[in-house]
Amino acid sequence: MNDPVVIRLIGGVEGLEKFPELSAMVGEWVVDYIPEFAVQGERWIWTTPNKAEAKRYTAEQAFAAYHRSINWNGRPDRPITAFHITVEPLE
Repeated sequence: MNDPVVIRLIGGVEGLEKFPELSAMVGEWVVDYIPEFAVQGERWIWTTPNKAEAKRYTAEQAFAAYHRSINWNGRPDRPITAFHITVEPLE
């Protein structure tokens, strides 16, 4: 079962609406996710409204991406967990 899957942002944590650049991504699919950029104050996630343009993962890779942790001021952080996601088959 290595069929490609994509990650869709389907909602967000309470307070996400205070960040319009992030809340605008709800409903879209992930194109790229580089959590290390969040530490530098840079854009760290890119999305698309077009499912066909989304980054393809295996299910294991999608799970690993969502749980990928970075060091933020000496503490672990996972920026993407500001979103609620679903992992969907590409087709």
